[in-house]
Amino acid sequence: MNRTLTRNDLIEAISDKVGLSLNDSSNMIENIFDFILNELENGNDVKISSFGTFKVKHKNLRMGRNPKTGIDAVSYTHLTLPTTPYV
Repeated sequence: MNRTLTRNDLIEAISDKVGLSLNDSSNMIENIFDFILNELENGNDVKISSFGTFKVKHKNLRMGRNPKTGIDAVSYTHLTLPTTPYV
């Protein structure tokens, strides 16, 4: 079974590999995530070479169906954040 990589895993890996304190590693990860989120909020795509692309997509109102009950349901307009991995 695959394990989910957490924010703390990233912080510890940065701390171990670069030699920063856990606090400095945490600040660095938070700054990177804040930068990415701010760019996405401003309508920009974020492409990280050899990693992937983050892009906000607008999903329109549509009719759907609850797979458990089979009852028709409305899927309201919303934003999604699909990521395209580097291959």
